[in-house]
Amino acid sequence: MNICTSANSKYVKYLYVMLYSLLSNNDAVTVYILQKDFNANDKQLIKGLFNGEDRVIFIDIDDCLIKNAPTTEKISVESYYRLYIPEVIPENIDRILYLDVDIIVNGSLECLFEIDMGEASLGVCRDRFWRMADREQKDLFGWKDECRYFNAGVILWNLRKLRGRHTIKKCVSVMRELDYNLKFHDNDLLNYMYHDNLMWLPSIKYNYQSDAEFIGEDFSDETVIFHFAGSSPWSAGLHALSHKIWWEYAKNTPFYMEIKDEMLDKFEAGYNVLWEELHQIRMYSATIDTMNLLSKNGLLNIPYESKMIIYGHGELGKCFYKHLSQKDKSRVIGWIDKKIRRNFVDDIDDIPICSDLSVMDLGQDNYIMIVTPSYQMTKLTNEIRKQVPSNVVVVSLMELLEKIAGYSIYR
Repeated sequence: MNICTSANSKYVKYLYVMLYSLLSNNDAVTVYILQKDFNANDKQLIKGLFNGEDRVIFIDIDDCLIKNAPTTEKISVESYYRLYIPEVIPENIDRILYLDVDIIVNGSLECLFEIDMGEASLGVCRDRFWRMADREQKDLFGWKDECRYFNAGVILWNLRKLRGRHTIKKCVSVMRELDYNLKFHDNDLLNYMYHDNLMWLPSIKYNYQSDAEFIGEDFSDETVIFHFAGSSPWSAGLHALSHKIWWEYAKNTPFYMEIKDEMLDKFEAGYNVLWEELHQIRMYSATIDTMNLLSKNGLLNIPYESKMIIYGHGELGKCFYKHLSQKDKSRVIGWIDKKIRRNFVDDIDDIPICSDLSVMDLGQDNYIMIVTPSYQMTKLTNEIRKQVPSNVVVVSLMELLEKIAGYSIYR
């Protein structure tokens, strides 16, 4: 039985878990690994799974032809390596099963590998989470409503048919034809190229996408291939029951403690981010409530006679300006917002908005700058204080409101 997969060195530990599950349930397997950056230690670790037998082959991929293929933080260029399969796998092999790294093989693949493919180019499973309602992709591909979309994480390749017809140059040509508009990367490309020449396999058995649990579609006793394409078992996000199966295999590998510790670190980092976001929401709410209260009672009067600059053209900054008295509004000479790409005049009283203070011709007058973004407002205010000239006093909106109200508005 011939299996193919692809990965980079960052995913060696997850590749190891996948291969361990594969070899735990299948005999006489030869694995071809498409990669370009494995070092000697990476290869030695993987070879150790095969007990010294020469049943793992590392194929170096020259990916210069796909350098323009769209990638993301999660989808690396190695995802496109499966496109090379018909050209880099030995010619004496008529079929090969491709498996993504984020997979657990929990049973025998013999029945799948020996299935009669007829004249189909690929044996595939339906992607549970692709929607034909995605009008943009549907129109781009020129598909009808009844077309189905497969997940490229598990593909049985009919190499006997595809050799000479499927080349990486042809794939690149098609990508250019689509102007590299591949929302789901190589998955889109393969669906576009082969949507009318497929053999459909039972998804729940041979490509169960674990996130299906979150919409009430459970795996069964017949499920052989678990695919963790959405929320991965080693992430700090949502966890499905099927993730336990991944960890059962992972704990028998030398990477178990490393992966476990990394996941706990991610949980801690995620908790800190969540706490910071909660803090910002509470501070934002307290700031808005205080502004409304002071304005309602006619107390929102700025205790400075200087001309004003509002830092941050977001919701909080606009709300602050809206609550100012007409007298104080007349002293606002401009907004500063780092996110804007060009300077322009706001539709609020025609006040100029600039990306940087240096754009404003301040002269020798005294100014007060009110920092309004709620995210890390205090830290941002302190940073700005170090950057402005001596005739500009910088205060955060929260500091200003506390000065006016005479009490702390947020703890």
